[in-house]
Formats: sequence, C-alpha cells, structure tokens
Amino acid sequence: MKLLTYVYLLSTVSAVVVPSKRDLNRGKVLKLPFKKTHNDSSSVVTSDGRVLVKRESSKEFAITNQKTFYSVDLSIGTPSQDVTVLLDTGSSDLWVTGYNNPYCLSTSKITSPVNESVSKSSSGSIDCAKYGTFNKGESSTYHDNTTSFSITYGDQSFASGTWGQDVLSLDGVDISGVSFAVADNTDSNVGVLGIGFEALETTTGISGTVSDPHTYPNLPVVLKSSGAIDSIAYSLYLDDASAMEGSILFGGIDSSKYTGTLYTVPIVNIYEGFSEPIALDITLQGLGISSSSVKETITTSSIPVLLDSGTTLTYFPKSYVSLVANAIGASYVSSGLYGMTCPSDDDDRQLVFDFGGFHIEAPLSSFLITSSSGSNICFLGMVVRDDLPAILGDLFLTHAYVVYDLDNYEISMAQASYVDSEEDIEAILSSVPGAVKAPGYSNTWNGNQVYTSGGNIFTLNNDDTASVTTTTSASNASPTVTTSSFVASTSATAQCNGADFFDNILCLLDSVL
Repeated sequence: MKLLTYVYLLSTVSAVVVPSKRDLNRGKVLKLPFKKTHNDSSSVVTSDGRVLVKRESSKEFAITNQKTFYSVDLSIGTPSQDVTVLLDTGSSDLWVTGYNNPYCLSTSKITSPVNESVSKSSSGSIDCAKYGTFNKGESSTYHDNTTSFSITYGDQSFASGTWGQDVLSLDGVDISGVSFAVADNTDSNVGVLGIGFEALETTTGISGTVSDPHTYPNLPVVLKSSGAIDSIAYSLYLDDASAMEGSILFGGIDSSKYTGTLYTVPIVNIYEGFSEPIALDITLQGLGISSSSVKETITTSSIPVLLDSGTTLTYFPKSYVSLVANAIGASYVSSGLYGMTCPSDDDDRQLVFDFGGFHIEAPLSSFLITSSSGSNICFLGMVVRDDLPAILGDLFLTHAYVVYDLDNYEISMAQASYVDSEEDIEAILSSVPGAVKAPGYSNTWNGNQVYTSGGNIFTLNNDDTASVTTTTSASNASPTVTTSSFVASTSATAQCNGADFFDNILCLLDSVL
C-alpha cells in the first residue's frame, strides 16, 4: 500500500494559539518547548562550558542523528506509550524505536502500559529504556501501512521497520494525522522527528532505493492542512549554551528572541535533478574574526550550508577548515583535528558569519573543544567533511534566531537574544513579519568549491548602512601556538586516527595528559 493512502485516526490537529502583545491578525501559532538532552557522559566540552558527545553523521543529504540533541516528547497509541525523539531540521521523517528491537540491552526494563516493566531477552547493547520504545501490539488503535521504512547513516548506523499511524500527541498537542515509522531494527536508542521538506522524505528514494517513490504529509504539512497554522514555516530558538530548554514556534516568530533586523535569504538548490530545493541549505558568503582590537576577513568564498538542529558541530571542507585554523592560530594535529593552546579568559574574539551583508556572530570559545579535566589543550570544533553542503549545527544555531519558511523557500535570521523579556509573538501568514531581504539576497552559491583567503566581509554592518572598517591582520591578536603542548607522538596520532571525531579527541587528549 502506498504510504500516501493512510487512514486518519483523527481528522484534526489541535493547536495552541499563543497570545502576545501583538494581534496575531487571524493567524495561529503552535509553540513547542524542547529539552537539551545529553545521551551519555562524555568528558569532551567546549571551552565555554558546553558538554559535547559523540555524533553520528549522515550518508546522504545530511540526515543526522547525534547524541547531544534537542528532544521532544511523544505519546503514542491507546493506552498511550511515551517516547522521546530528536528534533531535526536536517531530515523529514518521524520514526520511533520499536519494542522488539534486537539491539536493546537484555537488562533493559521497557515501560509497558499493560505490565509496569517487562524484561526482554536480547544480546543487544543499547539502553532502549532511556528514551522509550513503542510496542504497536499493545495499542488498540495502531494501523500498519504495510510499507517498509529504512535509513542508513554515514557511520553505518541505521533504522528500519514499517510505517503506520496511531493516536499521537506531541507535548500534549494532538498530531494524529502524522504518519510515523516504527523501527524494529536500529542501533540508535533515540528516534527522530524530522521537520524538513517533503522532498527529503525517505519514501522518495532520496537516501535509498524504494519500490514506489512518493511523498506524504509530514508534521509541518499536516499542521498547515489541518488549520493549526497558516503557513509551513517555523522559528527555532535554542537559547544560550547553558540553557536546558529552547523552543520552536510553528507558524510564527517571537521578536523578543532576537536583536536587530531579521534578514531573509533564499534556500538554494544544490542537488542535480531537482527543480526546487530539497534541504534547508543557504549560502554562507564569507567568514571573519572580530574583536575589540581587530577585524579580519578569513574568506569571502561562498559555500552552501545546512542549518541543522540535529547536529552539534560545524562541518566544512578541509581547505575551508584550514583557513579558519590559520586565522585563529591552530595547527593540524591528526585525523582532521586542529589544535591550539586554549585562549585566555579575556580573549574576546568572535567568529563572524556573513550571509550576504548581514552577520551572525559567535564567540570563538563556542567552537573550541577541550577536556573537562581542565587541560590547556583546545581543538577546533570544525570537522573536515568534503561533501557539500557544509553543516552549521548547534554551535552556530545557539547564536542565531532562525525562521525556516518552507512555503517560500526562504530562511530569515537575526542575532539571538538571551535577555529574559516578555514574548512578542506574531503569526506568519504569507511572509515572515518584519523580515527584509538581505543586501546580498541574489548572491547565491554558484557551484564554486575553491576556497581562498582574503576579501572584506566588513563592508556592511548588521543594520545594512555604511561601510564599517577595513580589515586588519589578526596575526598579532592570535595566541602563539606551542605545538609541543598539544601534538601527540607519531605513534599516538596513528592510534587516534579513527572515524569518530570525539573519540579521536579523547584519544589524543589521553596521549598528552
């Protein structure tokens, strides 16, 4: 049976209309809080105190599943079963872990609505009880679509099972019109709620072969078609690095969550064979460094970037990462890692991301990773990934307020504000309220894959007025790097040449501490 021909168990989706000091002007907004979840107890942290853990990158189109993530809670079935899933702008499907997943620990106690806890025999190694599983056999309202689901990630982790529908609520909001997959075979202990374009759904064959390629209404589409929101658009606010919660507004924006102007850029189509974009990629026009004493442009070479809530780190081609490393005083160590002596506490350098005449700034310390043991060794939190698009994950998104307008194939951004102030929410009707086209709106990525230093991103400020300053060399401002302080022995670097970024960092730290 086609996934498109499914049974609606409930024909409507209930929404919460959020009041604000602005009139919503006929519009409706669905606000959902989400939690920042740490999946295990890694000893890797950013130099500004953020804990990071191992991540699993995707094979194609940056469909990701990481182990530090923003999570939301689902209730599925009759009687209801609770499952936690990762909120992901880099994919488009909803799937949950099945109760009979053979990769679950034999000692896992799985909560059951029939029996309070049930031990199940397995030789697996995953604690499936941590985020919950779904037992479709115990739900009287589950409908199996008899359609296969399958996805494989870049590190060969995977999920497979079948599609279906059931009574379904998201943090108390009824979304029973949304199809989801039950992964009866997966080596991940947390499912995914993808909210990207329908064209990126696994049912299209974009990430693997399917017998009958097609799309289906995923969560953002169902919210609009049910009348819960007026446009397929949502705004993402991750809050600061120390916060344990953030929020997503489906169908609206909250002007209290950003400062300055909300600038709009087009989503770019970087994949051959598609008439419209299929992923949430935009053009990064350049990158620089700014501090109280210097402004330096690292590069004005454009590159497509995916704004991905399902990824922690930043991913760029090797030559691009090398430009950044040179600018901040880091040196190549091993396994795609660049290291440096950690900057002092009074180092005020900011990485400046230019999206075409407007900038999003983030402290350099947010992109440096070290050990929680307090060593003075830092690694650059930019992972070498030569496939495009590049990926800007949580390390970047924490500093931006991002509005994803899927109806109009546009993204609007402004600098995130962490000031606790009264909400100022407005519905998105035909366009994003208050947003203006960026000065460089039309300067999208042209296929270039050669990245060179130089240029000047500081010709326009965030208010799109006059030129700011000319660039100044940052060489005097960058810390002096003593290579012996962080470069391990030849034998150690050979041993630390694994596939996982965080494992390599921990291995190298062990070799020098």
